[in-house]
Amino acid sequence: MTIVSANEFALVSVRLRVPYRGAWWAELEFVDAPTIESSIEILIDDLRLTGAIVPGRDGSHVAHKKCLVFGGAASWGSEVPALHYRSDTGVQARLVADDIVRAIGETIGTFEPTEDRIGIHYVRQSGIARRILEDIIGDVIWWVDYDGITHVSSERPEIEADPEDYRVLDYDPLNRLATLEIQTPGGVVVGSLLDEGLDEDQPVRELVLTASAQGLRMQVWTGAGKYGLADSQAYTAYHRYADSKLFGSWRYRVNQMNGERVDARPVLSSSGLPDLVGVEISPGIAGYGVDLPSGLEILVEFIEGNRTLPRVVAFSGRDQANWTPTESVIDADGIKLGKDAANEVALHNLVEDELTALKSAISGASVAANDGGAKFKSDILAALASWPGSTAADKVKAE
Repeated sequence: MTIVSANEFALVSVRLRVPYRGAWWAELEFVDAPTIESSIEILIDDLRLTGAIVPGRDGSHVAHKKCLVFGGAASWGSEVPALHYRSDTGVQARLVADDIVRAIGETIGTFEPTEDRIGIHYVRQSGIARRILEDIIGDVIWWVDYDGITHVSSERPEIEADPEDYRVLDYDPLNRLATLEIQTPGGVVVGSLLDEGLDEDQPVRELVLTASAQGLRMQVWTGAGKYGLADSQAYTAYHRYADSKLFGSWRYRVNQMNGERVDARPVLSSSGLPDLVGVEISPGIAGYGVDLPSGLEILVEFIEGNRTLPRVVAFSGRDQANWTPTESVIDADGIKLGKDAANEVALHNLVEDELTALKSAISGASVAANDGGAKFKSDILAALASWPGSTAADKVKAE
């Protein structure tokens, strides 16, 4: 006889579903209607599962309690606030993941993302925790083990199931579904290889285990696919092309210049975007640099929708009171003010230097009696032997 309980309270039945990617979940029916805290430990014979009751998904009727439990802290579906990460050496994926689990109360074990560092910036928009995790880990999977620990890796571990632990009752080759009679509840898990009672070895990609006093039954899916049967094509498309991308222009307001970069805050708090620190300016004009005044409205875009590549791409125009930049810089091998510009532009400081030299030469010249001003003229010419020097800009021409 199978013994099933939760927090030492007897259960009528457990229906456990374990997907290839994501957290396992279980529907519990108690013999009575006990009061249970959120954290819960399920026992199916010698199999122990650590999870938590999903808020609002439990209740009692005619002295029977039912509840829905998810693996771990049951919080991968909860929201986390917006946050901006920046590091010149690249933001670590593990840092972002650790911040998420700290906020939601989960725990991470194995962590092997596609890339250890995800870019100089990472703009974490407020939203569902699991979606953010899937964005930072790249093209790998995550799952919650029976012990409540979240793991990230390219695939789940494969082990060969003991033929003594299961018997194949039925197999649908079209839908890759097998119904098994189970001897031990932990004998067949996601990742197990089944080789008895089937025409060929089949890997368990997902499973549904039903446990009650009458025994154990399991249905397993042995199909292909990276994410498993539980992930619909619609969700996969949405996640890959919408949820993980950040398209369009977003209005921000300058807090301050941070060197040649910008610190800014979103204009609309409803955007779910965080304050940004040290964002590069890409004004669309080569050789152009600018210092922006505090309070100026700017547009921020994310290159190719990538959260790790924010850029300031535009600034407000003259319709705003403080539209004038603190400083603008244009640099090039040659700068023309006008299509046919050919005349060098005089530089104020050089013109002033030349006029000062002229004044000094005149004021410093001496006179001699009865020479008709010859000495005075001679002194001035000597002082201005190399005058005038150039007052033209090296690069700028105008017409």
